[in-house]
Amino acid sequence: MVVNVGVVGYGYWGPNLVRNVLTIKEFKLTHICDLKKENLQNVEILYPSIITTSKVEDIINNKEIHAVIIATPPNTHYLLAKKALENKKHVFVEKPITNKSSEALELVSIAKKNNLILMTGHTFVYSGAVKKMKELIDNGDIGEVLHIHSSRLNLGAFQKDNVVWDLMPHDLSMILYLLNGIMPQKIVAAGLSHFNTGVEDTASATLIFPGNKSANINVSWLDPCKVRNFTVIGSKKMVVYDETNPVEKIKVYDKGVQKNDDNYREFRASYRYGDTHIPKIDETEALRTEMLHFHDCIAHNKRPLSDGEEGYKIVKIIEMIQESIRHINQCCEEIKNGK
Repeated sequence: MVVNVGVVGYGYWGPNLVRNVLTIKEFKLTHICDLKKENLQNVEILYPSIITTSKVEDIINNKEIHAVIIATPPNTHYLLAKKALENKKHVFVEKPITNKSSEALELVSIAKKNNLILMTGHTFVYSGAVKKMKELIDNGDIGEVLHIHSSRLNLGAFQKDNVVWDLMPHDLSMILYLLNGIMPQKIVAAGLSHFNTGVEDTASATLIFPGNKSANINVSWLDPCKVRNFTVIGSKKMVVYDETNPVEKIKVYDKGVQKNDDNYREFRASYRYGDTHIPKIDETEALRTEMLHFHDCIAHNKRPLSDGEEGYKIVKIIEMIQESIRHINQCCEEIKNGK
């Protein structure tokens, strides 16, 4: 089944989406829309057979186009996706799906009503490394998941949205994927704006899940080194995913803590230090896997791994993180003012 596609947005991420869509024979990319003339000129040079336009209506109202891929700034996602769904187009929209959880739920409702595929761009859950971690967890190789911690740090680039909206969706999507979509019961978060008032450039969040599981996320635009570390602590083994490592992205450590049963009341533990294993992972580009999945869901009416409901969950958690940051900052201000 050949699916005719139009792409809206050819700025930062759009070129990567276009490049991958063009490698999939089941897709036919016919139109690209962008507001910037220079972006469209680049398309015309690279892909002269593709129609370019600055009017999104040329894609959304085109009855020959079956699906729309949206890679525009997050504050435009809701209206663009809504118009596309109302015009009976399948929709792939980059993260975050919307800026409000209520808007995300509305998109989910429209997609269901029209029997359309609504998919969110949570690219990392389609990577070979994350799929390998999921396999290790589901097979019981690392035991019960106890804790997950991640660090996503870099120097820049500053965005209009804060660092929470910019970076945390990546790690949250992986955490929810590994924990089978369960939502946290409690969130405690803190964030600071060092340069642009009201726009946090560093933040951290701790999430507590059912079953005494927890996760901690640290994000920053102010770190001198690019860090992309993601660690899963299991009751048997531990897994570390280093996105920046070009060769050994996943390492499995046969390390752990075991509580000793004895007659003493104080806690006693023994520590196990075993071998380190580097499993083989699928090296296919995650974005290509994601686009193939989008087509498969359209062709066979399947529920996407990162569907609209998963997109909603991420936005809802981000809203809870933002509310925690606001509350903490308010408390600190009251303390400072002697209240």
